[in-house]
Amino acid sequence: MKASGYRMRPVFSVPGGDVIGPYTDFHREGNLVRTVRDDTAALAAQGAAEATVEPASVLVTGGPGLGAALHGIASAAADRVPVLVMTGSVDETGFQALKPSITSDGVKPRVTEDPEEAAVDLVRCRPVVFETSGSDDLDTVVEAVEESPGEGPDPKSMSDVLDLVEGSRTVFLIGGGCRWAGVSEILEELSKNLGVPMVESLRGRGVVPEHSPFNHGMIGVRGWADGLLEEADVVVALGARLTERTVANIPDDVSLVHVGYERPLTDVDVSITCDLVEFLKAFEDADPDPWEPEKPEGPPELDTVTFDIVKAARKAWIGPTVVDSGQVTATAILAGEVSTPWELVVPSRYCPVGFSLPAALGVASRVPEPVLAIMGDHAFLYSLSEWVTVAEEELPVVGLVVRNGEMGFVRQFQEAEVGEVRGVDVDCDVEGFLERDLGIEVVELEADGDEVYRTLRELEMKKEPKVVFVDVPREDLPLP
Repeated sequence: MKASGYRMRPVFSVPGGDVIGPYTDFHREGNLVRTVRDDTAALAAQGAAEATVEPASVLVTGGPGLGAALHGIASAAADRVPVLVMTGSVDETGFQALKPSITSDGVKPRVTEDPEEAAVDLVRCRPVVFETSGSDDLDTVVEAVEESPGEGPDPKSMSDVLDLVEGSRTVFLIGGGCRWAGVSEILEELSKNLGVPMVESLRGRGVVPEHSPFNHGMIGVRGWADGLLEEADVVVALGARLTERTVANIPDDVSLVHVGYERPLTDVDVSITCDLVEFLKAFEDADPDPWEPEKPEGPPELDTVTFDIVKAARKAWIGPTVVDSGQVTATAILAGEVSTPWELVVPSRYCPVGFSLPAALGVASRVPEPVLAIMGDHAFLYSLSEWVTVAEEELPVVGLVVRNGEMGFVRQFQEAEVGEVRGVDVDCDVEGFLERDLGIEVVELEADGDEVYRTLRELEMKKEPKVVFVDVPREDLPLP
């Protein structure tokens, strides 16, 4: 894993008692972004890491700071994003004590003061809580990540895989772990040379561009390439945890191979714990049955106003786009192809409401391009305070608020579960706060895709923070 490009900077932080020393050091360096909340600092680090495919860091005080940050740490743990959570000494018994015991799919963030232990977890795409006393500790962790050797596959297990795929129609399943392993080129070359088509999980989108003739697109609950699996004999899952949503449409008679540092969440025929680059090098000796199935057309479209608006936004925006949890999620996933991992950042497992703005400011702090954050009403209000950070740091973040005056998914669930709707209305009338107090211009548009497209193209070129409200009707959209 690469960490030397950004050296896990800038550091996202809220100042607190036992981290005043490193906080001051990073501020002197010009490598600190002060957020309003600790949890959004962690989400900002996740966004920065995902968009640049390098680990990122957050600095929070022990006790209440670390406790507040757990919301953001949970998101990084669920989506397997390497975030270093620096803090003071973690006291488990005394005043303001806290034992961070959050888990996700069997993974519990480690608490350590050892840079090498921290590096091990980061290389395995896990967040880690790191007790620090100074800014120099961060450079030590960066060096440890860079020096971590790639673990090769067990020879016996590798032999089992080669036997399984011999003479078989084989498919590569690209998972999120492929983002961090840097396997794009070798994977596309292997696919071409061996006649092994590729499909993706949601987390693996963009590792190989979806316009590539060898990448057939996403599978699973929101996928459109599941038909390919009906003709396959073996699926080799690379850096994918094989959640129930990903494997939903894989036939029972297809053999499954799992490769990566994470344990699979479904039964497999062979599981190999190793570095993906080392596995793919060994897979060059494979002798599958080459095949070239017909590639599906692409993501299906939804017949809703919200989909039309989000599709226009994605088509207009050239730089990174970050999407929130809610009704905009499925629409953004299906609103077009993805060519790079940073092109579309979406929470996929924990799905915290209010993800998009802090993640977008994290992206904008590293990537010298304007960033689009797509969100609904509730998500906008949930992270409203972080527009203060955007204004103070002069970050080129544009928020697209698809406004329908409700928590749409909550309303849909209420109708399905209890047959009545209560307490879902949302009022986003905060233009005065944004324009008068923060100096962030607000643009209000009708639900017209062409107008949304033109407006966002203009705003991206201006490279200034803006908030765009688009009023859409209340409508049902695909549930998570």
